[in-house]
Order: sequence, then structure tokens, then C-alpha cells
Amino acid sequence: MRLFVYLFVCLFGLSSVLSFEATASEKAAVSSFKSFVARSGMPANGVGVTAEKNFSLQDYSVQSNPWENLPGHSHMIKHIMPSPDQGGAGSCLYMALTGIAEWHLAKKNPSTPIYGDGPLDLSERALMNLAGVQEEGNGVENWKTDSILLFNKNNYGVLNKHFRYTKGHYKTGAEGNYVHADPGDREAYYGQSYNWINGLTDSTRRAVKMPKFRRDVIFADPESNQWNAGIAPANIAEQIKDRLDRYSAPVLIIYNHYGYWHAVGIYGYDEATETDCSFVTNNIKYFASRSTELEEEAANTVDETSRSRKLAL
Repeated sequence: MRLFVYLFVCLFGLSSVLSFEATASEKAAVSSFKSFVARSGMPANGVGVTAEKNFSLQDYSVQSNPWENLPGHSHMIKHIMPSPDQGGAGSCLYMALTGIAEWHLAKKNPSTPIYGDGPLDLSERALMNLAGVQEEGNGVENWKTDSILLFNKNNYGVLNKHFRYTKGHYKTGAEGNYVHADPGDREAYYGQSYNWINGLTDSTRRAVKMPKFRRDVIFADPESNQWNAGIAPANIAEQIKDRLDRYSAPVLIIYNHYGYWHAVGIYGYDEATETDCSFVTNNIKYFASRSTELEEEAANTVDETSRSRKLAL
């Protein structure tokens, strides 16, 4: 069984699994779950930056959908927006959540073509700005499980063409946040982390009417630690498949692989096609090897605090 691209990896270091339901007056409930592709983000052109995109503006509308012949539980994939590259911004959660919001818009507007910079292509950068790089004081209780509710709190979305995910010069400010920097500034960096700088203005808040979202937590790490690994219940794959079978909206997972945490969406699965995913098999080997390394390091560590920390990892 494969859950298109991402379910296997979530089993080894799953931190949380959420389902998202869009509620609207004309729909008592759209209900939850089904996805297949990760969202990460990088269309561009912004202040002093050259535009970059790694997906074409090809029409992925339902009339010419390249996904329609996929096997398995794949019928929801036709509503997915092509995914840009987030680069090194650490913005995967907001890329995935923006993709989920786009999915709901596409489902509610099935005759609207799906393509980059189109009427369903939302700004990942806008959601990052609503969240804030510190992810505190933005009105949600837990950024790992509740950030989809930022759309509800702010009552709007922004189109990508009005507020692009970009690259720019930035540096760390006095409060630990990112601020604009001149290209010649010795403390300046250049990259996608520039998108954490709040650039939302009245002109960029050209409203896109958004559905109201509700999220249900399937599983969450009791320690609320996105770096934890090996904590998912043994039947987590069956739980997600069950939800995918019963409902029709995306699932978000936060998981840990190769020592990094990541967030992606799930929109479907396929049990019929045999696959030997090297990402999964190599990840298992990595965790086994890293565990041995940490035990050896702990055995040679004099400081008791450091030793305990290594054994706890």
C-alpha cells in the first residue's frame, strides 16, 4: 500500500495528523480528508527580486486533468494546485495549509481552471505573514494544529499574483524577527526567508472569499514536539485510510525524517500498485543508525545532562 508519496514516511516520526473541513452556508459539512501532494512554496518577484517559478502556467483544469487516470483512491487529486518550491524558508506548514485552502476553493468551483497565478492560486506568503515567524500572538492556540484557523480569523485570502512568494535581502532584527536589509549590508542574507517579513498591506489584501475551516485532530504528540519520532500509534495508516474512505477533504501531517520535521498534505492512497520507496527504506536505516550513534556518544559523554539528552533523542 502507498499513500501517494507521503503516508509511509509519517509513520516513523509522526507528530500530528489533522483533518480539515470547510463549512459554508450552502453546505452543512464538506467533512474531512484526502490528499497526495506536498505543498512548499516559491513563485516569485518582489521587492528588488527576480521572479522565479518551478512550475509552468499549464492549465490543470478538470477538462484536461493529468491525474484522472491514476489508480486507487485518487479522485480528489483533480482539485490540487501545482506546488511551488519553498526553498530554505522553513515554511512547509503554511505551504501545505495554503494548498489545502486552494483545494477547497477548487472543489467549490469545479469549472474554474487550476493553474499558477490563476484565480485559485493563493499566496503562501500571505499566510506566513498572518502566522508570523515567531508563530506567537497570532490568535491561534497551537500553531501545529490550529494554523488553518488563521483563514477564519482574518476572513480573507490573497491571490498569489498580488503577493508573491519570493526571494529578497533580509537580516535578523533586534526582536529575533526578520527585517529588510540592503544588498550591501554585511549582516544580510538573500533567500526565501525574506517572505517572513510582514508585507501585508491594504493593497495586497484584495479579498478572496474563503470558506470557514474546521480542523479535527486525528493524532497529536502529547509533548507537542515536532522533532519527536516513533510516537505514532501502530494503526495510524489504517486510521488515515479510513478517513480517506469516509470523507472528502485534505489531511495534514507533520512528521520527522532524516532528523528534520516537515509538513505535507495527503489527498489519496493506492493499495494496488507495488512500490519500493527508497525515501522510506532509507529513512528506516537512518533512524536505526542514528540511534546507535547517539548511544555511543552518550557512553563517551562525561556531562550527565548531555548524556541524558542524547539518550532521550
